Amino acid sequence: MITAAALALSLAVGAGSENAPPEKWTGSVGVGLVAITGNARTLTLAGNAAAERKGELFIFGLKALGAYGEARPAGQSASEVSALNAALFLRGDYRLTPALSVFALGGAETDHVKSIEIRYTEELGLGYAWIDRKEDDQTLFVRTDVGFRLAEEYRFQYYPTAGRVDPREFTFKAPRGAVAFRYGLNKNVLFTEDLEVLPNLGESRVLVNSLSKLAAKLTGALQLGVGFTVNYDSAPPSPKIPWDTTLALTLEYLL
Repeated sequence: MITAAALALSLAVGAGSENAPPEKWTGSVGVGLVAITGNARTLTLAGNAAAERKGELFIFGLKALGAYGEARPAGQSASEVSALNAALFLRGDYRLTPALSVFALGGAETDHVKSIEIRYTEELGLGYAWIDRKEDDQTLFVRTDVGFRLAEEYRFQYYPTAGRVDPREFTFKAPRGAVAFRYGLNKNVLFTEDLEVLPNLGESRVLVNSLSKLAAKLTGALQLGVGFTVNYDSAPPSPKIPWDTTLALTLEYLL
């Protein structure tokens, strides 16, 4: 008989919206915890932060995330690392018009479970906000990005045993298409979707990342969110598999 207990908790603080007043910072910070017991013991801690400042000419944004987890199957005395990753991205936009902007993006990320020691990213592109509207009972935001990304990826296998990965280095040169979508079904329920696709121009490789989230207010400041993340890499470091998915239940407090 399988028994399990799971706990998920995320705390987020932030203010503002897609229509934040000029020269004002908006943002959020969150932390999540998942614990499972029974035939397997798992403990995972995750955190994320985001900040944005919108002005008449410039938009500045920051995103950061990280996770650490351990798992121990029943009958085993030693735990194995099931998650160890972190990422930081900075973005700056210059408005050519209220809707059209040119942007530069830079960042770094690591994921030891996926055998990615470090990946440096630089990107230039154009962003266009097709719809940017927020009213008392409705939010609607649609933006598309078209850019070109250059990434330098360094690989090393950490788990289950340490060892070299071939190729040790990988240079990623890819056009990037992305969509950011926000829709308030009503004043208490918000759906968001962030999707990006990157086909490499050299060695055959495609990256696809998607985050879908539905959040519902429980009270004026408390809301419950369910998020589903999909990460696809058609040519991951050997012997990793292409797909990773994450289903998260979060409890958020907004200011």
